[in-house]
Amino acid sequence: MAYTDCAPAGGLLEVLGLGWLAKEHIITGQIEQMLKVEYELPSEADRELFAVELKKFSEWANEQGLRSLPASGHVAAAYLVDLVLGGASLDKVAAAAAAIKFAHEMACQFLDWAPIQAALDFCCEHNQSQLGGQS
Repeated sequence: MAYTDCAPAGGLLEVLGLGWLAKEHIITGQIEQMLKVEYELPSEADRELFAVELKKFSEWANEQGLRSLPASGHVAAAYLVDLVLGGASLDKVAAAAAAIKFAHEMACQFLDWAPIQAALDFCCEHNQSQLGGQS
């Protein structure tokens, strides 16, 4: 049985003339209510940090002539690598990555995580090599 077969009485999805976006909005409301969907948001402090970090990313992207939202995963990865090569701590890089991810989630925009994960791995390896060279 399909979801639309058990939709609330009145057949909201059967209303003629509704475009896909209007239909998605109706389904969203129904699913949210029927399944009691709960979202876990970052703390207020983390959201404030994300806003600061996203602003920095947006400024960097703008300087490069690139988009920050939606951003490609490769653009976000380049930013993270730029941060670490510029001397940023791993905590700073992780905060930037989390901010970019959160912004894309809140804007319902796809973000290719594979290049970002590769950049985070690179940042960790770079940090380890820098620490190893300071002995």
